[in-house]
Amino acid sequence: MDGNDQYAWVFAPQGQQTAYPSAPPLSQPSWQSTSQTPQQPSSPNSAYNSQPTPASNWAQLPPCPGSTLVQSWSWYGFENLVICPSCWASFASSTPLARLAPLQNLPIAEPRMCCLYSPRMRALWIEAGTNPSPAAVQQLLDFSLMRLDVYSATVPTVNYLRHQLMLQRSQAMHLSQMSTMYQGMDSMKIIAGTTDQYHEYGNNQLGWFRTEHGATSAQFEMERRVAVARADDPGTLAVIAELEARWMAVE
Repeated sequence: MDGNDQYAWVFAPQGQQTAYPSAPPLSQPSWQSTSQTPQQPSSPNSAYNSQPTPASNWAQLPPCPGSTLVQSWSWYGFENLVICPSCWASFASSTPLARLAPLQNLPIAEPRMCCLYSPRMRALWIEAGTNPSPAAVQQLLDFSLMRLDVYSATVPTVNYLRHQLMLQRSQAMHLSQMSTMYQGMDSMKIIAGTTDQYHEYGNNQLGWFRTEHGATSAQFEMERRVAVARADDPGTLAVIAELEARWMAVE
């Protein structure tokens, strides 16, 4: 069968071969690409808004620090009721009290805490703005000042006590690792048969051991138990619970 045949034989059992028309060769399509030059704006900024978008405004705002004291921030609101830029933009700026706030993006070097992260304070802010009389505003500021006094008397102490408990737990973990290491050294020395057969190490409180490593391991274990007891001291935990309850009553 030469290239001029119009039929191509398809394999079939002997005596049953039939001819089918062969598919014509595929013609290569000729794609004609027309270069279309996009229409450029007359000015590079004509297709965009030159004013900052709301998304860019939000991207420039730092997150609300909550109940954490921060230094060298810019604040809104009142002297005894400062508001961070994030809470001001998302909540306070659209309320009636906003026009009465003397602080407008004022830098303050002293440590301050945002007062409007709290749902309680936001509700009181809205209530005072319903009838923004001088008496209503002063009542809000008096409560905020009392709230800040409670914060100063409770939250720093709670943070300090919790930090001390965390240090005790870290110390207990370190002592546990040291005790395990010396216990392994004690076992290796006993297995190697290099112990002193005529002396023991320790005291009546730790116990007596065949190597000095065993006594050292017991000493670390005793110190670990003391650190664990301090980390779970019921008196300290009770003080933390009492101070947190006082703060939560006004937060």
